Amino acid sequence: MEFRFTNMVGADTPLKFSEADDGTIHVCDESGKCYLQVVRSGDITHDPVVVEAFARCYVAFSGKNFPTILNH
Repeated sequence: MEFRFTNMVGADTPLKFSEADDGTIHVCDESGKCYLQVVRSGDITHDPVVVEAFARCYVAFSGKNFPTILNH
């Protein structure tokens, strides 16, 4: 997976998740401003245990980069 963070998003910004024909996932606001693009390839899992483990690892990693945000 490849994550492209393209903008900062506010805490109260409603987001829409959409998938393009090529499988790229876009996370945008209601006006179309995109905040994240996710490019994926290979096998896909919907196993909740795997998804949760990935999310927890990602948040732990992000916390090292933005500790002041996660402490609020």
